[in-house]
Amino acid sequence: MGAEILHGTAELNAALQRRNGLLEELHHTEMGRTTSDPRLAAFAGAVLLEYDRSPFFKQIIDRYAFKRADIEQPSMAENVLFRAIQKQELRRELLDGVRYPYPEPHDSIAVWRRDLQELTAPGSQELPEIEDDLAHRHSKANIVDRYKSFLFLLALGRGRFDRPTNIIDFGCSQNHGLKRLAIPPDATLQFDFSETTLIDRSSGTSDVRASHTFNTLLQYTGGVGDSVGIDLDDMHAPDVREWAKTSTFKPQELLDVQTVAKYEILDSIGNLPNARINFLQRNIVTMDIEDFKEQTGGLSGDLVIMSALLHQLSPSNRLAVIEKARQLVKPNGLIVIQDFARVNPADKTSLQFYKHWFANPYRFRTLITSKESQFREFSEVIQWFDGRCKVGKLGPGLRLLPQTVRYGLSS
Repeated sequence: MGAEILHGTAELNAALQRRNGLLEELHHTEMGRTTSDPRLAAFAGAVLLEYDRSPFFKQIIDRYAFKRADIEQPSMAENVLFRAIQKQELRRELLDGVRYPYPEPHDSIAVWRRDLQELTAPGSQELPEIEDDLAHRHSKANIVDRYKSFLFLLALGRGRFDRPTNIIDFGCSQNHGLKRLAIPPDATLQFDFSETTLIDRSSGTSDVRASHTFNTLLQYTGGVGDSVGIDLDDMHAPDVREWAKTSTFKPQELLDVQTVAKYEILDSIGNLPNARINFLQRNIVTMDIEDFKEQTGGLSGDLVIMSALLHQLSPSNRLAVIEKARQLVKPNGLIVIQDFARVNPADKTSLQFYKHWFANPYRFRTLITSKESQFREFSEVIQWFDGRCKVGKLGPGLRLLPQTVRYGLSS
């Protein structure tokens, strides 16, 4: 009985920490410490007010925090909460754009409070789905700019990788990233990556020459060959597509018509004429390697990539996924992990994952491991200011790539 009580106490304490961490994250967002989007700040302020003033809403948030033992990071907990509400906002805008315009007026706490009260009222039509999303969903963003890191590595890896290059994308969501990489720079459809600014590590100022070189290398035309994205969810299912879109955009980004249009085009593209970009619905943690090879004709990857995937998994499942990557990468290939994580300073074979993604800048990082370390040790290639990958600092992992010195990018 004593052990059971202790176990229960530990679970309760963990749940309280999750709840308190979520509230703390919302407070930092309201204060503008973790976001530059005024609509996200207003959302956080509205949630905190409703939590204090509505016992029913407080129960919804507490149930969410207490049930989601699989969400360690307060930043992720806030992210899923916001996405569950934004999904309903986007639906209501489509149904009745006059009464519920979104997101233009949502820089106001009062507007968010009105909507939260309507959406989460007892007996509201939307509440069951909101609570189901809170109980089961994870973030599922398709932020194509994150894939500039992989194209940059392909350009620097000339002579190392096969051409055209084969890529295996763990946790691909809607496969937008692989589609974008397979579209050549001179294609009719223009999907240019955003301009990247590289910061000099010693001075802290913009490195104009390195930035120009980086952006030029994004015009790499070596080509993407047969590649495959793998995800737990069926990318073609309507509810998955809806959740993926609402997980991709911050409110302010939804006001950029061109960006949203590019998302919709990528979502509608099937196979490209110059590369077969396939999709497999699999649980990567338990995926059978022989089955994967049978389904893909024995495909292995010059790059095996995973972007913002591992932070969603338990420590043991992270190790299982990395081991799968080791089995599928080519001898001269790279395993590339892009996440809110850093190399453990005391042990380069392990990663440390941040719980507060935006407490400080440069917590979203591009990390590689290669045959030089028997795919065991990790090294940082880029530290990104945030998950939108517009500003970054180059890291020491670049020395592993043959063209780094030629382009003057040694860190």
